[in-house]
Amino acid sequence: MAVKSSVGVYKNNYADFVMDKTGTYYWEIKIHKGNYFKVGIIKHSEIPNVKKAFSDLKDGYAYYSAGKLRNGSNKDGADFKKGYGPGDTVKVKFEPKEGKLWFGLNDLPLEVGFSSAEFKKGGYVAAVGALIEGSRYSFTLPDL
Repeated sequence: MAVKSSVGVYKNNYADFVMDKTGTYYWEIKIHKGNYFKVGIIKHSEIPNVKKAFSDLKDGYAYYSAGKLRNGSNKDGADFKKGYGPGDTVKVKFEPKEGKLWFGLNDLPLEVGFSSAEFKKGGYVAAVGALIEGSRYSFTLPDL
């Protein structure tokens, strides 16, 4: 899987694989260096419109490293799990058919972060945003 990058203050990276509306998708992001990450999904068709963090758009959904959820905002979001940083692994499961986006952290169980009927339409890609230049992470598709 290749990764596409965006321009702007937040360095967003997107998987080149568009998730359809029938599958179940799982991936992990291991944080190696930096803070201020957002991990989640965005509607593929919205990528050209992103000038900030992908989750600032209405079709972007993320678990922010400060322990908050973000959707359509760069400052407002519900408390979720604890924050994360170097050494942590963020787990993501996307079930468009069920309309659910799940997140987990390290050994904590997955929990529903977002539920949306929009997910059932498919067309989303995995996304990671990092604010600080030089931040590092790895993207893994583990065998289940």
